[in-house]
Amino acid sequence: MSYSHIRHGWIGKERDLSADCQSRPSVVGVFLYVAKWRYHTNLNRYWGVFWVDVSTAKTAETDFLTISQMMDFRVESLAEARQNLANCKRPWLLILDNADDPRTDYGTYIPSGAYGTILLTSRNEACSRHATASHVNLEESTLVEAVQLLMQVTKTDQSQRERYEEDTRTVAKLLGCHPLALIQAGTYIMNSPDCTFAKYIKIYEKNRLRILKYSVNQAQSRYRDVYTTFEVSAEMLNDMGTETSKDALQVLSLLSMLGQSRLPLSFFNDVWKGAREVEAELPEDQTSLNVLTQWHKNQIPCLFQIDEEKCDLVRVFEAMRVLKEAALISLDKVDEGTSVSMHPLVHAWARDRQTSQEQSWLAATCMIALAFQYNSLWVLQNRHLQSHLEAVIAQDTSFMFDCGSQVEIVRLLFRICWWFYYAHDLKALNVLINKLLYGLQLSKEAVTRKWVEVYELYGQCLSDSGRCKTAVEVLEQVVEFRKELAEDHPSRLASQYALASAYCENGQVKEAVVLLEHVVKIKEELAEDYPSRLAS
Repeated sequence: MSYSHIRHGWIGKERDLSADCQSRPSVVGVFLYVAKWRYHTNLNRYWGVFWVDVSTAKTAETDFLTISQMMDFRVESLAEARQNLANCKRPWLLILDNADDPRTDYGTYIPSGAYGTILLTSRNEACSRHATASHVNLEESTLVEAVQLLMQVTKTDQSQRERYEEDTRTVAKLLGCHPLALIQAGTYIMNSPDCTFAKYIKIYEKNRLRILKYSVNQAQSRYRDVYTTFEVSAEMLNDMGTETSKDALQVLSLLSMLGQSRLPLSFFNDVWKGAREVEAELPEDQTSLNVLTQWHKNQIPCLFQIDEEKCDLVRVFEAMRVLKEAALISLDKVDEGTSVSMHPLVHAWARDRQTSQEQSWLAATCMIALAFQYNSLWVLQNRHLQSHLEAVIAQDTSFMFDCGSQVEIVRLLFRICWWFYYAHDLKALNVLINKLLYGLQLSKEAVTRKWVEVYELYGQCLSDSGRCKTAVEVLEQVVEFRKELAEDHPSRLASQYALASAYCENGQVKEAVVLLEHVVKIKEELAEDYPSRLAS
């Protein structure tokens, strides 16, 4: 049985039963709570119920030896203890818990015999090969179930549940309906004076790292807090020490800086194509900010093999497979192809666990900018990529500008600004343009020659946002600076066209006509079907 979230109970002696195994063994009662499934109603079917933690070879051996001791057998090895259980002629249930490590052959822990039923719990889908009857994939808890669990943990009176339903739904969504997180949240609310569901939401947003490590009295549990459930998987990958496991941890850090929603795997192919188009060196006369350089290409992790003649992302897909087996990501096939996504809490943990986020953020942002350079993906799958763009620009301005050379960071953010412009996302564009101006310590009124391209886009943003008067004031200064260029220079004509559009929006039709006539006259020298000529 594959599952994502589990709450451990305890093992204890309940009562003595007669047996035909040379002695009178004790029944071992196991209380194990798993989302959407409870087996305790079937305990009466079994003479004995045994629980073995197979997360490590040592714990597995210790638990098997303990079982033999409870059956009054003295053995010294795991193999002997397993054989004793196989020889038992009464119905028994054996739970092999925490079978998560893809390097371990869990078949070595499975006793033979006709009287046993074995339940293997794992977050690794590959373990389904051990199933001789069937395996069950437990789905995530629904919102309704999450709310019910939260109400139950907080012991909310039935008469009060309708009153708190909206707040509990908000908490459940915030925690991604993660059962252990909901239990922790409910326990925190119960044990904290004057803490309500509504107050918890604010506390969580400010103190997420501390809240998700809140103790729920599971000192003996392998999963003492929500983050530990994920860290166990990360430690396993780190211990593996293979190229693929190292790649997996690198991909995990990268994905944590993007959004948590679906990211098409074709994105990585477009990154490769965009990187291939980057010039080794910029021409001496190339001063445009709307150009990516070798510096941006160099920020991408080597596992993406961007220097190969043919795109080969086998290492990336292998890393994704390992992350999926560790239950840290989900891979889903949709109409557009396969996509990767992360549970909200896994996403938060993967970001919080990094001691230095700058390199991961820089790599993720450079990959987005390079993929936009090869823009077919952005046209076809705009809605899937929106959240990832918003995630990278959500960082503080000082954080972004501390990640590298000022001009290269500006080029990077400027490329994303244009994506928002083409996507007609004025809200996000406004946020990012203002971060650029703030980071460069620029005035919003007086245009600076060095950053005239930033001001030109800022002016267009103002015009499209209805702030026409301010847009005209900014763009008039831009056009004045552009007069230093040749009369038919594309940048000069583009700034004049932008100003003419702002004039129209501001009701200055006469000025707009004069400027547009001039632009059209210059562009008549271009081919009749040239896009910018047709636009003017």
